[in-house]
Amino acid sequence: MPKISIIIPVYNAEKYLSKCLDSLLSQTLKNIEIICVNDGSQDDSYQIMQNYACSDKRIKIFTQNNSGPAEARNVGLKNAHGKYLMICDSDDFYNQDMCQCMLDAIEKNNADFVMCDCNLVIENGNTYNRTEASLNYHHLKYSGRYNLINPLKADINVLLWNKIFRMDIIHKYNIKFPKGLEADDNAFVYQYLAVSSSFFGLPQKLYNYRILENSVMGKIYTQKQTKHLFDYIDVFVFTLEFFKKHNIFANNKWLLKIFQNNIVHVSQFFSENEKKMYLQQLKEKVLSYFNEEEIRDYPLLYNCTQGNLSNIIQFAYANQESDLKVKKYFCGLLKKVKKINKKEYYICGLKILKKKFDKNKCKYYVLGIKIYEKKIQDYLSNNIDTALILKDAQGKVSYLKRFVENDLQGKTSYLKRFIESELQDLKRQNLYLLYALYNKDISFKDKYIICFDCLYDKDAEAIDAYTFFQYLQQNNIKSKYMLLKSNQLAQELINKKDIILLNNQDEFFDYIELIAQSSTVVTSFGGWGKFNFTIKNIPFINYVFIEHGVIWLKRWVCDMYCNKYFDYILAPSKKTYELYINKGLWNDQQIIKSGLPRWDKLKKEQNKSKNIFIFFTWRKTFEKQPYLSEKYFNKICSFLFNSKLEELINKNNIIVNIAFHHALTFNKIRLPQVPNYINVVSSNDISKYISRTDLLITDYSSICFDFMYLNIPVIFYLFDCQEMFLNNEDQKSLIDCISVEKDLYNFCFNETEVISLIENYINNGFKLEISKEDKNKNIFYDIQDNCKELYEQLLKISKK
Repeated sequence: MPKISIIIPVYNAEKYLSKCLDSLLSQTLKNIEIICVNDGSQDDSYQIMQNYACSDKRIKIFTQNNSGPAEARNVGLKNAHGKYLMICDSDDFYNQDMCQCMLDAIEKNNADFVMCDCNLVIENGNTYNRTEASLNYHHLKYSGRYNLINPLKADINVLLWNKIFRMDIIHKYNIKFPKGLEADDNAFVYQYLAVSSSFFGLPQKLYNYRILENSVMGKIYTQKQTKHLFDYIDVFVFTLEFFKKHNIFANNKWLLKIFQNNIVHVSQFFSENEKKMYLQQLKEKVLSYFNEEEIRDYPLLYNCTQGNLSNIIQFAYANQESDLKVKKYFCGLLKKVKKINKKEYYICGLKILKKKFDKNKCKYYVLGIKIYEKKIQDYLSNNIDTALILKDAQGKVSYLKRFVENDLQGKTSYLKRFIESELQDLKRQNLYLLYALYNKDISFKDKYIICFDCLYDKDAEAIDAYTFFQYLQQNNIKSKYMLLKSNQLAQELINKKDIILLNNQDEFFDYIELIAQSSTVVTSFGGWGKFNFTIKNIPFINYVFIEHGVIWLKRWVCDMYCNKYFDYILAPSKKTYELYINKGLWNDQQIIKSGLPRWDKLKKEQNKSKNIFIFFTWRKTFEKQPYLSEKYFNKICSFLFNSKLEELINKNNIIVNIAFHHALTFNKIRLPQVPNYINVVSSNDISKYISRTDLLITDYSSICFDFMYLNIPVIFYLFDCQEMFLNNEDQKSLIDCISVEKDLYNFCFNETEVISLIENYINNGFKLEISKEDKNKNIFYDIQDNCKELYEQLLKISKK
């Protein structure tokens, strides 16, 4: 019995086939069989196969009329006798040790499948236009062994040739390729993923993949044969029928994410009519398998079932997933808003861009909605003035976009309240803009730098902008600091110089004259649209955002911190800088490369007693479903009340502190009881405990980088990897954290692993290994004075 069966569909491959077969016959693992399926080739491919088969009995040849690669692969499956399956394209080739490496990986790690990395062999002059993202798709994202949680299933690529599969799984579930469809590989991988529980990522580049213009996918893209893209619909149906047949439907809703990503992907190749046809088929053939509640978290899919398809095409297609929720809202809004007196509303400035501004016919733009003078007076009082028209330095109308998630439900009274609630802010912002224009000639050194933290949450620790403000004050640099009176830090700042304490968020706009005298506004608070859109649109003020944590582990968050909302951003790690550049959210000139200001205060203390700190990040899921926090806390409490852990702590006289994320308080979630040997500390005081800590236990919280900055050991305990109550954003965070494991360390998925690692660090005196210190160095900039570096870089920038 051969260890591995390798299936090769062959169609008119005479140019590359010998290279392919030579690479297989020269494998260091000899116990293989090579199944060549001739799919009606018209060139010399069949003769080449025959010549090779005569000299090596491991090659078996099967012939069929031209039926496509799916049927060829099915023929190969019927005639395969190996314990494992690999698939090779006839124009590609293996490295000499590929089979042996893949076999060792799947057996030693007891994985359901293994993926390796690849070399891209680009044929000069024959390469179709691939984006960098498309090329990166072929490269390995995950290295090491993973439990195949549902978020990961939606993130695994559908390549056949970089994987080795278990034949017993294929036979048990009768996994096949759908006949006559171009995307047959998708269907096979989706089926296999659905019934698998683990995989292993092998970082070696073992496969050599040619990119050719005349390949199947090459033809689709270069010749715009969009009819092939409709095959995705039938692939989804084929996969869903597989789920139903094996009664595994309930545990495989991850496919919904793939449906949504597919819409964004294929739409770039469609005409408007083809988009309508595609969405209609998706709705009728695929989404009918799901109920409305299951689809609700996927905006494109939900609107496909609920809304007007043309509106979805016009407004819901987006390259950045962060825009989807916003666009979902405006799709719904367009259905509700009707023409009034034969004059239109224009939503979010999307349609207004097609027409010139005519102030003689239309005077008022509120939140991007064109409101006619007569109609707005029906909604509001008669005290309307030209302050509603916002202008920038060039005199062009500025369209203020308001991100709203509520559905208007057709109630015009709601629209009235909606406009009224924003009227005062609009007037304030207009005055602010005018004042900034009057002061445009004031030099940088004569202006203030204004810093503020945490205007959204009194329980969050105000630290980064405040630390920078302290540096500015110590160096006699004109500066002001703003904070909510209800924040804990505010009690220390009452009556101090250059401190502005606000009763609420809206009071921010009462200081427009002071703000207009500033050169720069620096904040670590990125979540409130009123601030961001107002300050960003001021022509002569630099709006600088300091990440409150290194977001490298939560990549979806960086979409919120893009140059739509800020002028510059401080990226506090090399990895975060690379992420921003690769995602195209910022250019190099807009990124300030420095550590976080708060790190200037970090210095490791020597303590008589050893300290462990525990902190787990907030789950976005709880914002809409707070009752699910019980599962979250059950996992945490199970760990905290583990008898082995308590024994280790008491035996070694270790102090254990735990803090709960500040977002738990304003979501009114009841915190759990913890064991008596653990001290609960306020989320406002976390920074006070970092320097005295000897070991951090966390999940994918960005707090880890404060400890890593000091080379304090960190254990990543991803305790809810298998909990599928998490929403899309939390699932992304888990995947992002797991995907960078090669750059981090100490990843654990169960209590036993965590406690064993804690015991190891107790026994070695909480000393971080040299190899892990080296990984830390690869993350951080080599900067000793972060506040000074930030200020010096601010002196060099100015808004264009």
